[in-house]
Amino acid sequence: MRSPIYWHPTIYTLFMRALCFGYYNERYQEVADLIPSNSSVLDVCCGDCKLFDYIKFKKVTYVGVDFNKVFVDVAKKRGLHVQQANVLIDNLPQADYIVMISSLYQFIPHHQQMIEKLLSVSKKAVIIRECVKSHSTSPNPLVSTVGKLLNNPGDGMKTKRFNKLTLKKALKPFKDKISHQTFAKNDIDYIVMIKP
Repeated sequence: MRSPIYWHPTIYTLFMRALCFGYYNERYQEVADLIPSNSSVLDVCCGDCKLFDYIKFKKVTYVGVDFNKVFVDVAKKRGLHVQQANVLIDNLPQADYIVMISSLYQFIPHHQQMIEKLLSVSKKAVIIRECVKSHSTSPNPLVSTVGKLLNNPGDGMKTKRFNKLTLKKALKPFKDKISHQTFAKNDIDYIVMIKP
């Protein structure tokens, strides 16, 4: 059964604000800073489409894709160009910049296949921001269990997460294409830009 945080984008946003207390704005701003004005952007696993609020002033062409029909319907009511898709198997539109924020772990063990697919539709770069310190991997059993139970977007509970070492291992096949990589200001997320 889908976790409550995926019932509606408003619930998702409130949860993310609480979870990212103190660095919620930076979560999107640090990604937005990597996207030039007048670019086309594909926001993969776009969720509540919050990234759009941070890049709309750059006159970008924004397209979002998400698995969750409720999220997609709400985004369309906002006037955003968003489509429902299973991004691992469905075709994706091309764009200058392909962005994935805190969602790569959902494709473990097919994460490298996912990166390759994102690169195949990218004209300029793929930008991935991924958490490497998760509540789901907390040494506290209660925190870890709750973190896992809350993470079922509708296609099953996601029990695996990246840490710094496993993410770097996942990115190793793409090391020659990486043009930018850094820890985010919160020291919890890792940001990487991969050229196609």
